[in-house]
Amino acid sequence: MRRHRAQAEGGTTVLIGVGGLGHLALQLLRALPDTAVVAVEPRPAARDLALRLGARAAVADVADAAAELSGLGRGPGADLVLDFVGSPTTLAAAPDLLAPGGTVVVVGSGGGQVEVAKGRLANGWTVDAPFWGHRSDLVDVVALAQRGTVTAEVHTYPLADALTALDDLRAGRVQGRAVVVP
Repeated sequence: MRRHRAQAEGGTTVLIGVGGLGHLALQLLRALPDTAVVAVEPRPAARDLALRLGARAAVADVADAAAELSGLGRGPGADLVLDFVGSPTTLAAAPDLLAPGGTVVVVGSGGGQVEVAKGRLANGWTVDAPFWGHRSDLVDVVALAQRGTVTAEVHTYPLADALTALDDLRAGRVQGRAVVVP
């Protein structure tokens, strides 16, 4: 998030996937001045969570995000698209949501690929696929959590129910993070 703060601050962000990491990113975005976020999430309860956490709008499909972006009155497209899913469907659509000069950040590992080519968008665009940040980023996020700026939605499972936790994650029944406790 730190690497893309300048695009998010005062700009428009599309956040795809309001799950374990996406709901935390939404809280980090909420802390930035004048940031408008459109969340994309097929699960109704997760869309409600996105709105509770500060998204300006929450839609069920990536295709619906474009209409929401135009309704914000901030110009065409998003300055930043954060894809916490990374599926073939979301990554195929993400570049088309961008404003000229925007950035797609691929966080999710859902098996999708981004085709990068000059001319796909008229005024250039960038792609970032981070795996992790610096140690200082982790320290800062922990400090934000200690201050209550970022709060993880957590569903806990006893160790004996670890397979149930995986099933619930796959079926989309977990809001936020699933945590298995020994």
